[in-house]
Amino acid sequence: MTLTYIDSNGYIRYKDNDRLVHREIAFKYIYSTNRKQYPLRFSEYQVHHKDGDKQNNIQSNLTLVTKREHENIQGYKFDKETCLLDVIKIIKDIPFPILIGGVGAIFIAFDILLNVLTQKMSGISGIGIILIVFGYASYINKNEKSKQVQKKTKTNKSTKLEKSTIINIKVKH
Repeated sequence: MTLTYIDSNGYIRYKDNDRLVHREIAFKYIYSTNRKQYPLRFSEYQVHHKDGDKQNNIQSNLTLVTKREHENIQGYKFDKETCLLDVIKIIKDIPFPILIGGVGAIFIAFDILLNVLTQKMSGISGIGIILIVFGYASYINKNEKSKQVQKKTKTNKSTKLEKSTIINIKVKH
């Protein structure tokens, strides 16, 4: 009797060689017996569970498909436009100074990596430093403006409070 276990992704594997049971069954009973139907190497196919149950490895529940076919069956397909829109949604919520500083940090990291790989500096780290300084200056400027707005708001509230107190006093007399 062959011992198996369920891996962290929910698939059944053989304990002795760590191979996926559904791939072994698909190779032996589907791929090997129908070679004319499957012109690619076995490693280029994915095994699809027709009923969606990763542990139902009965031959009639398994089918060999290409990666693209499997993505279409599963309902997830890489879409560049959707991916770009998701990135834009994330970026638009990042405050401008932090975004600029982050881009600067990426430039510096890229230059350091380039230096490690080629023993040459590209000079892009200078741009990175400028972006970080600009981002920091924008951040400080934004904080100063928000402090000024808070002071004005507090001043306006206290002025309104004083006027309402004076009006209430006059009405009581």
